[in-house]
Amino acid sequence: VSFVDEKWGSLAKAQEIVTLQTRPGVTQSFFIANMGGRKAEAAALLFVGGEGAIRLRREEGQIRFQQGNFLPRSRREFIRNGILPVILDTPSDQQSAAGMSDTFRAGAAHAADVRAVIAEVKRRYPGLPVFIVGTSRGTVSAAHLAERQESRDGDGTAQLHELVVAGQRPGEDSAADDAR
Repeated sequence: VSFVDEKWGSLAKAQEIVTLQTRPGVTQSFFIANMGGRKAEAAALLFVGGEGAIRLRREEGQIRFQQGNFLPRSRREFIRNGILPVILDTPSDQQSAAGMSDTFRAGAAHAADVRAVIAEVKRRYPGLPVFIVGTSRGTVSAAHLAERQESRDGDGTAQLHELVVAGQRPGEDSAADDAR
């Protein structure tokens, strides 16, 4: 089920916030950038680092979100290169101050949320390849989605600035990004 602001709902190719129900009682919101008249050759689902939150919202009729992470700040470069940026926020059940843990990012619930987003992007943009891109702790999402082959609905995965913590087992939470 998709919930889109009525003002933006008829403009499938315009900048918008999309919110999907991805699991019972859980929604996943994401931002689709405006390509400014450029033809998209691919879409990139962008997973930010840290807790994964961009605090996506509408204020005074304008779409707002935190842009401190490298990927949201780089969206114009994606657009310039013909790549439709799709920036994911944390799902509704992960919006505490702690956000998405590495364990959540590695799990089936996160994979279900991402599958729903990929399906929606492919529905809106038929034939457009969809890639999963993560930076910092967002690479935990990208790597686990690729490893679990949950990205099979997507067309590829890219990891930028991998998060590596010596001696840490996969799935453990890391405080490595807390100081940023």
